[in-house]
Amino acid sequence: LGAYVSAVGLRVVAVSHQPVLPWRFTVLDSEAVNAFALAGGQVFVTRGLLAHLQDEAELAGVLAHEIAHVTARHGA
Repeated sequence: LGAYVSAVGLRVVAVSHQPVLPWRFTVLDSEAVNAFALAGGQVFVTRGLLAHLQDEAELAGVLAHEIAHVTARHGA
């Protein structure tokens, strides 16, 4: 599951404003429905969120949202 999320995330990152950051995508073993990002390119999604998604496009949308937080430097 982690490899799948990373593969989708890296495809989104490739067309982002910061494709050269050391991006890392992690699936957290939590039933909570959540996703968040940290400065520097770390993106986290929970198992609970993944259970609610209907398809890969929805996963890409969630990851794009978190990637946008990083590229816009919202953590700063």
